[in-house]
Amino acid sequence: MSGNCKKYVLSVVVSGLMTVVTPASHATLMLSGTVSGTNFCASDQNVGCGFGGVIGDANPALNQLGLNVVTINGVQVFGSLQIATYGPPTNVLNSSSLQIINTNNFAVDILVAVSATDFIPPSTAAFTSGSGTFQNVAGSTIDLLWWNDPTNQQGAEDPNDTPGNLLDSFSFVSLTAPLSFAHNGGPFAVLDLLPYSMTLQFHITLPAGAELVSRGQTVNKDVAAVPEPASLLLLGTGLIMLAWRFRKASVA
Repeated sequence: MSGNCKKYVLSVVVSGLMTVVTPASHATLMLSGTVSGTNFCASDQNVGCGFGGVIGDANPALNQLGLNVVTINGVQVFGSLQIATYGPPTNVLNSSSLQIINTNNFAVDILVAVSATDFIPPSTAAFTSGSGTFQNVAGSTIDLLWWNDPTNQQGAEDPNDTPGNLLDSFSFVSLTAPLSFAHNGGPFAVLDLLPYSMTLQFHITLPAGAELVSRGQTVNKDVAAVPEPASLLLLGTGLIMLAWRFRKASVA
C-alpha cells in the first residue's frame, strides 16, 4: 500500500478518536446588561466580569448563575437563573426570570447578554425557543437573539458582546396586556467540530408600571454520535485491506 493511503487511513482513525472532548476547566457562564444606561454584570462562581456594577452569583452550583432579588435603575428582577448544560447528550444554554417589573413612572430600555464557553462537540444542528407574558400595561416589546461561535470566544463581557453567527431572532410587541408570546426555531445547521460558545441576547422595553413574567430563552444542540474506538479500528483495517486488494488487482 502506498504511503499516501496509509496516511489517509491513519488520519481517519485518529480524527475520529480526537472528537471525544470534555469540558475545559476555564468554561465561564457570564451575564451582562444595561437598564437605561445603568450597567451591571454577573458571572458563575463570581469570576470577574469586568463591566459595570458586579452582582454576585447567588447559586453555588457550577454552571448555574443565579441572582438574588435586585433593583437596577428602578427595574426589579425576581428569580433570575442562567444555566449551561454540557453534553452528551445535549448542550443547553438557558436564561429565565420569574418577574421583571418597571417601578418607574417612565419607560425603560433593557439589553442583556448571557454566554458560556466550551460546549462539547461535535454538534450539527441547533434549536431555539423563547416565551413570556407581559402584564399591567400595553406597549412592551422584546427582541430575542441566539448566537453560535465555533471559535469558542467568550460572550457577554458587555451586553453587545455576541461573538459568532446569528442563529435565530424573534420580535414581539404587546399591543394589549396581559399578552403572551412564544417562539420555537430550528433545526439550524451548524458545524461545531471543536469546543464552542453560545450566547443569548434579549432587548426589552417596558412602559411605566409594565411587567414581564415567566421569561425564558433557550438554545440547545445535541452532541453528534461518535464511533466507538473499536469501530474506528475496524474501519481502518477494512480500508487497509481494500487498498491492498485494489493494489494487487492493479498489478495483476
